[in-house]
Amino acid sequence: MTNLKPCPFCGSAECEIFSRTSIEGRVLYDVVCHECGTLSGPWGSAERCAKHWNRRASLWQPIETAPKREYVLIPYGESIIIAGLFESHGGSEHWYAPHSGSPLLGRLPTHWMPLPEPLEGKG
Repeated sequence: MTNLKPCPFCGSAECEIFSRTSIEGRVLYDVVCHECGTLSGPWGSAERCAKHWNRRASLWQPIETAPKREYVLIPYGESIIIAGLFESHGGSEHWYAPHSGSPLLGRLPTHWMPLPEPLEGKG
């Protein structure tokens, strides 16, 4: 059995690899977190699936360490990742999503990740 790191979104250890068959008849492997529903995959082997899950999990950092007033990636909802911004408005501090301009309500993020470097454009 392959060891999986805890879920990078909720921190749960209730994660497992499962296999399924694609419509083309290929066996594919995914990791699912039974706590928050995060799904990662598909991959062509259980070993590769675990390797990518474990590598991805190590990129997330505790939300308390996130920079203020700078866009970062945060999990939002069951399995969506958005760019978020932590800042103060009217005496209160909230996480904001750039697409809405409104504070994120409900389940607040527990982890963050830096935005990737921009792609280099063709000259």
